[in-house]
Amino acid sequence: MNTTSLNLILLGNKWLKLKKQRMQNLLKIAPPDEALYREIMLSLGYPKNKVNFLELALILPYSEIKKLKDKHTIEKALLYRAG
Repeated sequence: MNTTSLNLILLGNKWLKLKKQRMQNLLKIAPPDEALYREIMLSLGYPKNKVNFLELALILPYSEIKKLKDKHTIEKALLYRAG
């Protein structure tokens, strides 16, 4: 294995450890389904909108989304809360 491959593996492991630690910290303050929802929303924001998507997850938490009946209603609620 060459140096570049080893560096990529090390960086990947570091990234996974940071992700794991963030999720463990999040699980201390939020139920598992809410923690997963926030992480998914954060990921959907890609680089430029991560903060906006996380804000949306906090404004419209998963506990509220679960109460909504269908996909169309959920989409409307997300769009309304997003502004």
